[in-house]
Amino acid sequence: MSRSVSILCVLFLFLNIQGVSAQETVRATVNKGEAVTGEIFTYTVIVEGELHSPQVTIPEFGPLKVAGQSSSRSYRVRNGRRRVQMEFVYHLVAYEPGEYTLDGVEVKDGQKVFRSDKVTVKVTGEPIDIDKERELEKFRGGAISL
Repeated sequence: MSRSVSILCVLFLFLNIQGVSAQETVRATVNKGEAVTGEIFTYTVIVEGELHSPQVTIPEFGPLKVAGQSSSRSYRVRNGRRRVQMEFVYHLVAYEPGEYTLDGVEVKDGQKVFRSDKVTVKVTGEPIDIDKERELEKFRGGAISL
């Protein structure tokens, strides 16, 4: 009898762990809390869970410029349940010092809505006149792309 109780306890624990892993999560992070003007920092969004047709809304970046971006999506089916993981990566740069707060990411999946927290980056340094930088690069014969 004691052995069957032990087996039931292990089974119950296993099912609870499986239930916890089935939660939907939306995370937004930056790779650094402080940057210098002209320095690129990375804003990453990860969405995962048992989602059917997720619609992801990335916040506006305002005065921050996108220097590059990428995204990926993967699916995993286990025991008849489909889990999706999506990752969005934005390489951002600020040309003016200040504190920049990006609103949370919103994910709609049917009637469910999930949100991430806001993230903030503090940018220090001198303002950069990007038009002046472009003119200097033309004069030097180099290339600058933003």
